Amino acid sequence: MFKNISRTRQIIVGLSLSVAVFILLILFSFKVYRTLNNSFDKVEHTYTVINEIESLSYHLMQASLNEVEYSVSNNGGFLHNFIISYQMVQKKLHRLDSLTKADKPQQARLKLLNEIVTEREKILLDHINKVSLPQELPVDIIIQSARVFQQKATEVIEEIKIQEHKALLLRKQEAAFQHQTAFYLDIFAGLGALILVAITLILIIKDNRARERAEEELRKLNDNKDKFFSIVSHDLRGPAANIVKLSEFLLGPDEMLDNQMRREMAQHLNFSSQKLYKLLENLLSWAKLQMNRVDIKPFQVDLHKLASENITQISTLAADKKIQVVNEIPAHISAFADEKMCETVMRNLVVNAIKFTNTGGHIKISASEKESAVEISVVDSGVGMKKESVERLFNLGTHFSSKGTANEPGSGLGLILCREFVEKNKGKIWAESEVNKGSTFTFSLPKNILAFESIK
Repeated sequence: MFKNISRTRQIIVGLSLSVAVFILLILFSFKVYRTLNNSFDKVEHTYTVINEIESLSYHLMQASLNEVEYSVSNNGGFLHNFIISYQMVQKKLHRLDSLTKADKPQQARLKLLNEIVTEREKILLDHINKVSLPQELPVDIIIQSARVFQQKATEVIEEIKIQEHKALLLRKQEAAFQHQTAFYLDIFAGLGALILVAITLILIIKDNRARERAEEELRKLNDNKDKFFSIVSHDLRGPAANIVKLSEFLLGPDEMLDNQMRREMAQHLNFSSQKLYKLLENLLSWAKLQMNRVDIKPFQVDLHKLASENITQISTLAADKKIQVVNEIPAHISAFADEKMCETVMRNLVVNAIKFTNTGGHIKISASEKESAVEISVVDSGVGMKKESVERLFNLGTHFSSKGTANEPGSGLGLILCREFVEKNKGKIWAESEVNKGSTFTFSLPKNILAFESIK
């Protein structure tokens, strides 16, 4: 998702997503809590209805008792109580009617109960007022009539209570579910917010580290650039100055130079030109590497053949110092690498060995196979070097150069180029040396294409 946008934009997007998700979670939580409050309100409402039904049942019973007492005793106090009880019954019925407006089945039951109560009330009032009764009714008939009325009313009331208890159970379950949902939502909201904050913090930390790496890389590049120009200004000046001076002598009056002197100057001119050419070639190769303009074309390289060709190319240099260079690489050993780069690395190492080997010394090129790599070594019997010097060999930042046993100049860039080429071919390079006992330069290369592709 974030692959094609900058790290800063990643942080902005991350923060925006965090805020957006957090707001959505808050809104959803608010909605859930409103639903939960509604569920609690419904439970409370159901309890209110049940309490009102219980109160209605009580007042109906009181009305029936007062009716019977009045019929038996003809006491006005009971009549007064009877009237109050029925008034309370009417209030409770009206209250229940307003509480259950949204519940049509309950409304129908309350309507039936209201009809029963109204009919009974009319009969009782007629009895009290002696409106429709020709004679007084016996007490047992009044009691029986009260029982029938009470039974009918109780049946309806019990049905209403059963339905309300069912509704109460469902509403309690709904409230419990909403409460559980709200609880888990709070947990998820908290965890989600923490995760999003953590992701944002990780992006910020990564951004800071990326910036630090970029700054460090830029610093190294600047250091390398400064070192590069230092090498160019120092090492190009010598060969170039020699070419200018020698060419000036050759252009001088003929009588000042005999054939022997001209020949010697021509040889020096050729030597300086070769040194200059080699340095420029190494500088150009290194510059291409830094700009990623070098294409690697690896294939299976015959190392024995490559070593023999290199020995032929540097035979003049070796002959000048009477140094013997031996190819000890077995004919069957090969490596998977770019042949030109491999040739450059091997040639630079052999030339470097000749430079620091005394006249009459010897150099050998060998190779050994490992599990997935081939190690190529250039061993010389030269002057060797200290451990501190070995550690500085392949780093441009700690670059140093020294003259060879025959005062041969050098830039030291050849070994840095060797490291770059070896690493481009997924290998490693290192050196072992001891003062006055010689040096061994070794580099590894993948043995075959499978080994090459397995190295990241």
